[in-house]
Amino acid sequence: MSGPDLAVYSGDALNPAKIADNLHDTKLAGWTTILLGLFHVGGQPGTVIYFNDLPVIVDGSLTELFKGWQQPLHEILEARIVRRIYASFGRGEPVQDFSNIYKIYQNNNNSFAGTMLETHLKVLRHAFPAITGIDMNVEDTNDDASFVAFCRLVRGMGFDISFCGFGTEHAQNFWFWINCLQAIEQSSWGKGAVKRLNLQYYAKCEAPDFWADKIKTRLPGFNTEQFINIGYWACFYNPKTTSWAKSCPSDVQKTLAEFKKHGNGSVGGAFIWNLDYVLQTSLSPEGCGGYAFMGDYTRAIWNALST
Repeated sequence: MSGPDLAVYSGDALNPAKIADNLHDTKLAGWTTILLGLFHVGGQPGTVIYFNDLPVIVDGSLTELFKGWQQPLHEILEARIVRRIYASFGRGEPVQDFSNIYKIYQNNNNSFAGTMLETHLKVLRHAFPAITGIDMNVEDTNDDASFVAFCRLVRGMGFDISFCGFGTEHAQNFWFWINCLQAIEQSSWGKGAVKRLNLQYYAKCEAPDFWADKIKTRLPGFNTEQFINIGYWACFYNPKTTSWAKSCPSDVQKTLAEFKKHGNGSVGGAFIWNLDYVLQTSLSPEGCGGYAFMGDYTRAIWNALST
């Protein structure tokens, strides 16, 4: 690895209606991973795949708006700075994606075979070859069996996998991620499938070295070196002031440098949540001592993790 992974969750900044406006800067800002967020499994569970609030695939067919999306996604990769583009499923309001996935699995005799969800993922794979991975952000139903089966489904289609995990040792969601990683790694189909843990360390979460230790306890042969990306937000809700506040590049650098101290070699990069918030700082000089652009955020990550 030549340097840290510089990742960003996209928000609506890269949806088909806005991607042309942000394409040039996204290609050249220095990001190495783009996580297109957020995809949702909706409709009568599984009949619609959304990108945020925009329907992408409905009843087995790509919607008109998204038919030209592959070309700009491909252009992002052409500069050879961005190395990978993932589709991130989950999170968002209302949080119901993995609840829906669980229902589809349960109502189909504990299988996804022949379901509309399977069809939609095949359409996604065929329509957008620039997307080579699926990121999992489970914030609703922690059901190991349906989640691991979903991972098997996307892996069978050729997608890589990353987890967007969080949780403390005494919370169910922490052990959910550890259990599922173990199940996937020890399966006949999934060894090496999970490429990254994008750790929401800004949330209620154990430190990256703690995650790495627990993973190695369960999977002694698993290489946790640079396996974890630590996350921070470009804008956050301050409960003390009941308002949203910017997190400027200098804040990002300082915070990630502190986070890295708790990585013990497991930290291989960092992600920013999200590109919509980053773009807000490029439109207003207030709060960051002047305008702040995408490249300022990627440099902040690099500086924090390269020292």
